[in-house]
Amino acid sequence: MSDVSPSRHPIAVVARRTGLRVDVIRAWERRYNVVEPERTPGNRRLYSDDQVRRLLLLREVTEAGWQIGQVASLPDQELRQLLESGTQRPVLEDRPGEVQRDLRVEDRIEACIQAIRELDGTGLKRNFELASMEFSRVDLLDRLLVPMLRRVGAECASGRLRAANEHLATMVLRSFLDELHPAYAPGPTVPRIVVTTPIHQHHELGCLLIAATARTEGWRTIYLGPNLPAEEIAGAVRKRNAVAVALSVAFPADDPQLPRELRRLGRLLGDETQILVGGRSAGSYKSVLDEIDAVHMEHLGHLREQLQTLRLQPPPKRNMSDLEDDPMDFDAERRRDEGERRD
Repeated sequence: MSDVSPSRHPIAVVARRTGLRVDVIRAWERRYNVVEPERTPGNRRLYSDDQVRRLLLLREVTEAGWQIGQVASLPDQELRQLLESGTQRPVLEDRPGEVQRDLRVEDRIEACIQAIRELDGTGLKRNFELASMEFSRVDLLDRLLVPMLRRVGAECASGRLRAANEHLATMVLRSFLDELHPAYAPGPTVPRIVVTTPIHQHHELGCLLIAATARTEGWRTIYLGPNLPAEEIAGAVRKRNAVAVALSVAFPADDPQLPRELRRLGRLLGDETQILVGGRSAGSYKSVLDEIDAVHMEHLGHLREQLQTLRLQPPPKRNMSDLEDDPMDFDAERRRDEGERRD
């Protein structure tokens, strides 16, 4: 009897239906876990109809110019949205230098993921350091760390990575980003931004990238860590006279308490402070974001654009008696406190 049922397809059939080469399908599985086919007793791959459709979607998205490393962890719905929006990335096949750079980025991402799987913090930090020498600051954040974090999130959601792996990645990334210097030292008139996650949002990785991006853009960044209620966020904004607050919303996409918390934050801050919200699940709350005039940041490039625009606006008018004279940011204070505890 054959091992193949009508709803399961061998890799040769999948290659014909999707237009992908067999070696490409295998590489995408090995590197990015785009699908997980069943195996016969003889170890032959068998793909479901849904998996065939996903591979076809990924082929279409990559033909539109996106790199497989950028989209491999996206759910099918987001892949379809990319195609329907008509948003295209520059096709890189005509620029061999960029193709080689992208291959180096993908290799470095794979090395980082492997270190996270093995709970190898030293190896992960070393890969981050090598990447900081190999790539520009924008490429490091946008093309390496963002896709890497998407893979970590996808593999945690599927059970391929455990909470311990994510905690290690968070710890190492926080340490690495703390050591990255901004493009230029912020002066006394440079605006401040508060970066955190709303209450019950415990995933910190995206928040760290937002804070690092703001710092590299020359902003005085007040990083508060994850899981803060609206009144604490608003209090920090007013205490430090911040121009903006940036929130990361990673998971879940259907938290019934989050819309109420965002509305409360909007009321507490009023019109004086711009709310910026990014993260994998931020789009799921778009109606609430529109209601409170918050900006949905779809990527770090969008964050940079918003920061440039906000920097040209006059600072908010608040009661200056609540503000501290000491310009030191909260993340610097955190590092100092941690040093005192170690001593």
